[in-house]
Amino acid sequence: MGKHSTNLLFQTMQTRFYFRQSWKDERLASEEGVRLLGDDYKQIWRPDTFFPYAISATRKDSADTMETLTFIRANATVWHVKT
Repeated sequence: MGKHSTNLLFQTMQTRFYFRQSWKDERLASEEGVRLLGDDYKQIWRPDTFFPYAISATRKDSADTMETLTFIRANATVWHVKT
């Protein structure tokens, strides 16, 4: 896990972490797996992820700090990681 801070008075926590997701999209099945480079992952469908009990959530998607890694396996399983 990355950096975090806690406010006991307001019972809140702020953190920075990497997020890993996996899902299956049969439309992406192929003979062999594929690694998506750069912004190519934006071309495929991705789940709309949310945190139901979050007071607020912000993403800092600047090119300097955000990194992604996306693999599509031959069986159409997508593995996506964001930091």
